[in-house]
Amino acid sequence: MTGEAKYFAQTSPNNMRNMVKTNIMGVYYGMRYALLEMLKVGSGSIVNLASIAGLNGIPFAGEYGATKHAVVGMTKGAAIEYVTSGIRINAVAPGAILTDILKEAIESGAVTKETLEEIHPMKRLGTVEDIANGIYFLASDECPFMTGVVLPIDGGYTAQ
Repeated sequence: MTGEAKYFAQTSPNNMRNMVKTNIMGVYYGMRYALLEMLKVGSGSIVNLASIAGLNGIPFAGEYGATKHAVVGMTKGAAIEYVTSGIRINAVAPGAILTDILKEAIESGAVTKETLEEIHPMKRLGTVEDIANGIYFLASDECPFMTGVVLPIDGGYTAQ
């Protein structure tokens, strides 16, 4: 997430700048250029990567949550703007997913796997395949009437 598990007032402005560059500007540029190409053909589907931190507050991850809230806002706003252009825009909001970054955090002792599993009602971490399946569904023609949706893939976290 942030690389800094600190109270908000203890975080560094440089860390926030980096989060904005990656999580907000990265999505902005990706969407902007994809939309320009999709407008030429009159159709398309974009699936952004948000987070449960963009739907709920997450302690010690204020900067990360703020940038993921921005992804949710860009997704929903652009979905409405391009709905009549044949372009659907959605996002997924993963919970704790066992990625290489999370594995490193567990191995370093920064967090325990058990603690992360406990925050999810399913009592397990998600897998990259869980997220890929959600992205595949949202990008597919299986949901042509779905746009502006932020799909939590979080083992029930946001249902609490």
